[in-house]
Amino acid sequence: MADKGFVGMCDVELCAWNENNDCKAPAITVEKRKSHADCDTFLNEENPWSGQE
Repeated sequence: MADKGFVGMCDVELCAWNENNDCKAPAITVEKRKSHADCDTFLNEENPWSGQE
């Protein structure tokens, strides 16, 4: 079973889950990149059908 954690702060201003730097998503998925991790739960509040760019 995977460890459970929390989001300490979200600084992605265009994410619909972000409310004053507090992630309100019920759960998130994090993907490992070569040099960093990315949140794959990003939801663009202006265009929810587009990916994070």
